[in-house]
Amino acid sequence: MGCVQSGDGDPRPGGGKLGNTATVGVQDPLPTSQPKTVDPRLPFENYRQLFNLKNSWKAVSRSMENTAKECLIRLFRTHPEYRSLHKGLDSIDSEDDLRENMVFEEAAMYFFTTLDEVLGFADGKVDMAIATLQSAGGDYYAKLPGFEPAYLKASRHGAAFPRLRKRHSGRQIQ
Repeated sequence: MGCVQSGDGDPRPGGGKLGNTATVGVQDPLPTSQPKTVDPRLPFENYRQLFNLKNSWKAVSRSMENTAKECLIRLFRTHPEYRSLHKGLDSIDSEDDLRENMVFEEAAMYFFTTLDEVLGFADGKVDMAIATLQSAGGDYYAKLPGFEPAYLKASRHGAAFPRLRKRHSGRQIQ
């Protein structure tokens, strides 16, 4: 009732039967798009690497505060000399006390909110990403007596983020 049987009175070419394209004629071509490319200033060989990193970062950003603290603690374990660059942190002995310290939390969140902002600029706004990193580096360089660029280089080469670096290693910025 109300249904047209297959092939009965269907005004479409081929009578509406699936798979019968011989009488349909020329089909519309599928839209073509260029593969996405990555700015050569970024350390990725292809867009897939950037895409995977951004998707992984979504998981990090869901628990950014705890993840930031844990990564900074790992950096301090690997390079204990960096702890003394942060005023008030060199006198804290236990990692649990560090996790509760506001100075420590601010330092950890500063790094991670900067990374979050930079990853937001990675698709098409690389100049903004670079400016953000330079500004953040300049802020830290000015605030911390004895701060050296090697501090950030140690983080970049996996001291603080070993699993992330292993999963998303591409070309490395020197």
